[in-house]
Amino acid sequence: MTLEEQVALTRALTPRLNPFIPISPHSKQTVFLLLNSILEVLFGGAAGPGKSIGLLAAGAQYVDVPGYAALLLRRSFRDLALPGALMHISHQWWDHSKAHWDGTSYKWTFPSGAVIQFGYMEHDGDEYRYQSSEYQFIGFDELTQFPEHQYTYMFSRLRRSKESDIPLRMRAATNPGGRGHEWVKDRFNLPSGETNNPHRVFVPARLEDNPYLDAESYERGLGELADVTYQQLREGDWDATISGGKFYPEWFTIIDRADLPDKRHWNRIVRHWDLGSQAKTSEVPDPDYTAGCKMIRTDQLPTSQASWYRETGNPLPPPPYYIVLDVARDRQDPGGVEELIRTTSAADGYWVPVSIEQERGASGKGIIHSYRKHVLPETGRVIGLWPKGGKEARAKIAAGRSREGRVFVVDGPYRVPFINELALFGVEDVHDDQVDAFTGCFQAFEKLDRLMEDRRGRQY
Repeated sequence: MTLEEQVALTRALTPRLNPFIPISPHSKQTVFLLLNSILEVLFGGAAGPGKSIGLLAAGAQYVDVPGYAALLLRRSFRDLALPGALMHISHQWWDHSKAHWDGTSYKWTFPSGAVIQFGYMEHDGDEYRYQSSEYQFIGFDELTQFPEHQYTYMFSRLRRSKESDIPLRMRAATNPGGRGHEWVKDRFNLPSGETNNPHRVFVPARLEDNPYLDAESYERGLGELADVTYQQLREGDWDATISGGKFYPEWFTIIDRADLPDKRHWNRIVRHWDLGSQAKTSEVPDPDYTAGCKMIRTDQLPTSQASWYRETGNPLPPPPYYIVLDVARDRQDPGGVEELIRTTSAADGYWVPVSIEQERGASGKGIIHSYRKHVLPETGRVIGLWPKGGKEARAKIAAGRSREGRVFVVDGPYRVPFINELALFGVEDVHDDQVDAFTGCFQAFEKLDRLMEDRRGRQY
């Protein structure tokens, strides 16, 4: 290799630094800082590799360039100001430098005129606080604490002039877990990080990658965590999910449609709907879903499960058994909800009873009447269901059946979001519309039983 080639290689492997970045980045931080031609990079995935320091360094790479502007975000101001968090580290770096701190706007201004601003988005809609701003760098610390719509909105704030050579960069650092675990995992295809998008990269890093940390004492602290949290923070395990404590994924056996018992053994079928009434808009970016769970009750186990019990000699769970055939969900306005239920019912077959959660009072009766007369006049059974007890009480009944090994889920595209939502039921700020549709099926079966006993059918 010639001297010129060695110099070129050294430059290619040396990230852009300046006097305002007073660290020697370790190997994973170096990789993170080298990817300036990539629009979107996620760094970390476990506790301890120096994610926040890497994020602050990335934000400061161009503070020597006039006109440069960066924004660094945490979910709340409290998170931003914690010891060891972004703003605290910035004061350690720049309090005795030529950069100027504005404590009113939480902004550093550098001799070049470049700025680094700190912000937070604690509530839905806070992202619009930045709608008239433009930045060349935006960094999210602990990305899984943010909802997806806030993250994606901020791409609209990445802008530069035609003459500028400063790269536009969206950067984030995070651990697994938190309200945004699922969407971050899906967006970056974690844990592999292999996506079909050349402008989206994941740089994994763990405790072992950080030579500047007292790993032994940090390891002792992590050892006090609960199992799932330890797997997430120590190992960076994106498949370990915190449970709300009501449902657990291992309770639900996934079966193929070919494993369904013969229809002669089906004694009930229903599609129960939990209604929402808002479409996703900029004003309401995360409304509730309308969700409909289709389930059968049968006195025969799925074929593959019956064989397994025979081969292993394990005692059979008692019948009846419950099989989730499908889960539909969408976010629509009232007209869109009616169309969703109409088309879904047509696909199910009009012989499948439709159960709809009904509010007490005249408004609830009016909705059920409208569905019977105008939305689903073809089907003979639209059932208004008054939920018994609160969500917790209804979930307890369904959880009992599931724990006993009596609930199965037919494999399909709905499976992962459905099982994940069940597992997270009880965690704050997580949607539970599929849970309500699922638990409502059990009460719908009870009502169908009562109605069948009443041959006069006066309650239809």
